Amino acid sequence: MFFGDVILKLLQVFVVAMLTVGGALTSMPAVAGEDVVLRVSSWGGKSTQTQIKYAGDIFTNKTGVKVQFIDGASIDHVAKLVAARGRNVPYDVVLLDGDVRAQAIQAGVLEKFDYDKVPNAKLAFDEAKGTEGYSPDFDFVSAIFVYNAEKYQQAGIPAPASWKDLWDKRLTGHVALPDLANGAGRALLIQTSRLLGGDESDLGKAVDEIARVDARSYWSTSQQAEQLIKSGDIWLTVIADGRAYALQDAYPPARAVRPKEGSIAFASTADIVKGTPHPELAAQFLNEIYGALYQLGNAVDFYYGPTNRLLTPIIDADKPLAAKLIYTTEQAKTLYHPDWNKYWAAHERAQDLWNRTITSRK
Repeated sequence: MFFGDVILKLLQVFVVAMLTVGGALTSMPAVAGEDVVLRVSSWGGKSTQTQIKYAGDIFTNKTGVKVQFIDGASIDHVAKLVAARGRNVPYDVVLLDGDVRAQAIQAGVLEKFDYDKVPNAKLAFDEAKGTEGYSPDFDFVSAIFVYNAEKYQQAGIPAPASWKDLWDKRLTGHVALPDLANGAGRALLIQTSRLLGGDESDLGKAVDEIARVDARSYWSTSQQAEQLIKSGDIWLTVIADGRAYALQDAYPPARAVRPKEGSIAFASTADIVKGTPHPELAAQFLNEIYGALYQLGNAVDFYYGPTNRLLTPIIDADKPLAAKLIYTTEQAKTLYHPDWNKYWAAHERAQDLWNRTITSRK
């Protein structure tokens, strides 16, 4: 298996990283204390397990400080921070969906990002550094297709290749789509607007166009979408790329496809909470998130592309893994990075139209 080669190459990466950041990792002060617990927001399930395995446990070994992961939806984490108003904050670090992070920035609940305190973040691709003054994305995530190849073959329909294939009349009643509660749904809405010549600031026409798909159902969680594909109830949906490739591994008829027009990035972010009593520890934890080990673990376990540029040659060496990831600067440029402030300014109106033209038909 490739993993033995990965370990050897990873050691090389660590050596290069140490030289690149001037040994900053080892020079950071370790703050031990049995009474100190670093609180980190997360998404739960496999996400949290990966963060414990490749970041939390390593951070604790280095510092003696335990990490408490608090699971939930990104929008709920932000709501708790806003409610705290900077006093007795519920987290020290927040891991958020990139689109929702824009709301946290607007609310003023995040610290500005200091690359000197998180030296591994300097290794991120420029394409991951989209919000001036705040942290770069720590993975590349985008919305793509997953479809049931057996059903397509039986119906004599070619594999989907373009976003426009969603409107193929032969698929009527066999498509399920994410709703706007899911990041993939928000990405689909923006992508549809772009197909119509618009962008994230004007979404009304896109809602009308999505209604024309005449989807069988709409889902809010990726688990719902995965079950629909497995059951054969639907033949095609739009979902986060890592989820699509994981489903392809677990369920042989499933196939993941990146539409030829590219896709919308809705990556993951990591920030220090304004008002945390442990800003130095929070910075040390973020350094693990942007480091080579966590980034590679997230890629292997989740198929979410790493933003640490030192991992490119490692992933190049594993062709099956490389085929599933966005992990080079050229690939990252195929993703459209929305202005999420513009999106959220248009969201309420789009949601209202969605409820009237789509939800009411269900």
